[in-house]
Amino acid sequence: MKKIVSFLALLSLFFFISFFVTAAIHGPNECCKLDHTISDCGNQGDIIGPPNPPGPKWCDVDGDGIMDASTYKSNWATCCFLDSIYTTSDWLIRIFMASSLIVFAFAGYLFLSSGGDTGKVEQAKTFILYGIIGLFLVLLSRVIPAIIKAIVL
Repeated sequence: MKKIVSFLALLSLFFFISFFVTAAIHGPNECCKLDHTISDCGNQGDIIGPPNPPGPKWCDVDGDGIMDASTYKSNWATCCFLDSIYTTSDWLIRIFMASSLIVFAFAGYLFLSSGGDTGKVEQAKTFILYGIIGLFLVLLSRVIPAIIKAIVL
């Protein structure tokens, strides 16, 4: 467990540092490319940003060093934030779904190999409970972005 937590902490530190290195070179992006279709924001693939005359100071969402044209949205920052929430939710769904399936498979193995040992059967039941909790987290990670969208927009 400590190895997993250490790996996740190291991974998040890497992304944190890479974000600030990119921001130090060009400045932070003042626009974003939507990965999801969000009502009141735009469709998947749209690049949205602040209004022109001031316009975005830096808008390079594909990383090629050339400014990308963005569509004006008055709530562009909120839309970019919601898109990030939806993307995070998608990753959480993948992680919890995969871990739940692994836990259910391990619980099935414990049931099959228990041979009447009540300790292994109880352990398998505990793992099934953990798998159900994981599936609940999958459902919850789909509901949370909808709640945030209802509050923010």
